Amino acid sequence: MPEVAVTISPPELNIFTGRAQQFTATVTDTDNAAVSWSVQEPNGGSINSSGLYVAPVVAGTFHIVAASAADPTRTATATVHVTLKPKEKEKDKDKEKDHKDFKEVDKEHKDKDKEKDFKDTKDKEKEFKDKEKDKEFKEKDKEYKDKEKDKEKEQKDKDKDSKEIKEIKEIKEKDFKEKEQKEKEKEKEKEKELKEKEKEKEKEKEAKEKELKEKEKEKEKEKEKEQKDKEKDKDKDVPDKVHHLETMAMPDASVLANEAPPEALNGDAAGRAFIRSTERPAIGPVPDGLAS
Repeated sequence: MPEVAVTISPPELNIFTGRAQQFTATVTDTDNAAVSWSVQEPNGGSINSSGLYVAPVVAGTFHIVAASAADPTRTATATVHVTLKPKEKEKDKDKEKDHKDFKEVDKEHKDKDKEKDFKDTKDKEKEFKDKEKDKEFKEKDKEYKDKEKDKEKEQKDKDKDSKEIKEIKEIKEKDFKEKEQKEKEKEKEKEKELKEKEKEKEKEKEAKEKELKEKEKEKEKEKEKEQKDKEKDKDKDVPDKVHHLETMAMPDASVLANEAPPEALNGDAAGRAFIRSTERPAIGPVPDGLAS
């Protein structure tokens, strides 16, 4: 919003004591063009509500101030240099006359303007206060609405962040559970594989033990068979050897009867005895190799 600006004309003035000068003020950036006039110094002369300035009777530099009615804080200042007039009779008379006229005019203006200024000032003050209140209200209302918007936005951001955090947390929990489930399944598979391997090892061990026992049994059977075969062979060899020995020891009885002299039937001249055909020769102990 543009600020109210005030300019004054003329901005600087050289004037003799007691003389009058009309000032004008221009107000911009507002619909209210009214201003209030004043002299900054107590003894710097006087100025009415229409901007008519009358210089004081003393020389000096003074300042005229015009303040905006719309915004009294916005002002403009004009500088007035007052000098003494030449001391001539006519000029003195003019001075007195001007002074008298000024006083009359000033008194008249002051009386009229006083009431008007008072009323205008009150109206302006009220208008200004109303504008200030309205401005303040609008600013506060805008500030309140902005705060409410910020709060609403902040709450939405919090809700959004909270929702995102919740979703992330749920995803992490889900991932953790899935990972944990997978780990458990892996452990179960490992345990199963380990048990299967142990079972296979047990089976292999049992199979080896069974195979070993069977081999031992076969060896035992083979040994027993060999032993029995040896015993059978021994039993079979004994009668054959006995028969052989009998055959070797006994000559044929017909030979002994025909060829041997009678004395030989009981023994020879050397006293050696012969075995008769009816006698069985005595068999000595069976050799170890023939014993059954």
